[in-house]
Amino acid sequence: MNRMLESCLDDANEERRQTAMLYIDLDGFKQIKDRRSHKVGDLFLCEAATRISQCLRGNDVAARIGEDEFTILLPECASEKEAIGLANRILRSAREPVVIDGHRLSYSTSIGVSMFPQMAASAELLVRSADEAMYAAKMSGKDRVCLAPSGGGALLLAGEYEMPVLTFCSIGGMAPGVMAPQPYAC
Repeated sequence: MNRMLESCLDDANEERRQTAMLYIDLDGFKQIKDRRSHKVGDLFLCEAATRISQCLRGNDVAARIGEDEFTILLPECASEKEAIGLANRILRSAREPVVIDGHRLSYSTSIGVSMFPQMAASAELLVRSADEAMYAAKMSGKDRVCLAPSGGGALLLAGEYEMPVLTFCSIGGMAPGVMAPQPYAC
């Protein structure tokens, strides 16, 4: 994945186009695994990965990078709105319960989004800023998409509503300041 990311960013730089990175955490996975079994946890992960992959476009690349964490590389992403739209599709798919061995399992996702080149100038910074934005989404209540701008803060799209509440949330753990709600068509 690292070589693919580096190559993708080189191409994007050369062609003067944007690329996005989504960093996804499956909220509630640990409880599912601990309360049910490792077998149910494994089957749940397979279902979550399938749902994520069904949201992707043809040239997007997903990778599982931790027990309950995934990254998605969007090699050709025209705008933040496009990346957030894909993230919202993943949020919606996660809200549908999963049934495994007769158990109805609920979960959500926390998703961080970072854009190249405006938010991160290297592969390492792109992944790190998407990870930090995901962490900000988790700290702000989970089941959210958080966009990491270059200024070190995070623009949080609180859940998914007809008119989402936009909140400026500092990644460093400082109290969030509220911005006026604005429509965001995804």
